[in-house]
Amino acid sequence: MGARAVSLFLRSAEFKNFYAIGMDYAWGRNSVAVFESEMKAAKKNFVGSVFSPIGTKDFSTYITKIRQSGADAVFLVLQGDDNNAFLSQAQQYRLPEKVKLLTEIVDLASIRAVGDASLGLIGSSRYSFSYDHPLNNEFVALWKKEYGTVPDTFEGEQWQCMKVFEAGIIKAGGIEAGKLRTALEDIEIESVKGKVHIRKCDHQGVQQGFMVEVVKKQGFDTPVPEVIATFPGESTTPTCNTQTFKD
Repeated sequence: MGARAVSLFLRSAEFKNFYAIGMDYAWGRNSVAVFESEMKAAKKNFVGSVFSPIGTKDFSTYITKIRQSGADAVFLVLQGDDNNAFLSQAQQYRLPEKVKLLTEIVDLASIRAVGDASLGLIGSSRYSFSYDHPLNNEFVALWKKEYGTVPDTFEGEQWQCMKVFEAGIIKAGGIEAGKLRTALEDIEIESVKGKVHIRKCDHQGVQQGFMVEVVKKQGFDTPVPEVIATFPGESTTPTCNTQTFKD
């Protein structure tokens, strides 16, 4: 769904030629496959992809392939130390001057790890503290009061998860598993990411997709993600029990 949000954003973007690099396991390969399919459906030119073993430290050969590919944007499906190493080395090799960096996930932990090497990075986000919504603004204020900083992606995700459970418990009248399971089916709430719907047919969460860009912002010591586009859950979620989308 992250790759889908990126692809929806790119339909109207100026970039024409795309390359992709993913970690060499299911998440990396599946996300790159979705991205490739989406780019071809959008009549964009997907020029190639490469997969790096988990734990790769030296990305110089991969960066060279990207530079030589003729792409004007590259889609990254990397996380953790692999992602940090790639972004740091990409800055050293001045890759962002030649190719726009796009990513499956943008989170504060990665941004803080590489600092300015993340500037200009565009990608999807499961959650962003910068999303301007009354319930999110309230949550961010509570989090800052408690911890002295803004919540990261997975902290916002966990808060929303608990809000869904809370709504289910209220609907079920308790925490008995069978009743709670039924109560959660087809439940819908308004939360820190806007409307969230648990689909009865396959228990899939349907929620907005966010696109963010990493920027410098007054009041923050490191770059932060700024929401630049949102897409309705009906567009970013595969149809029931499938891996396909409506359009």
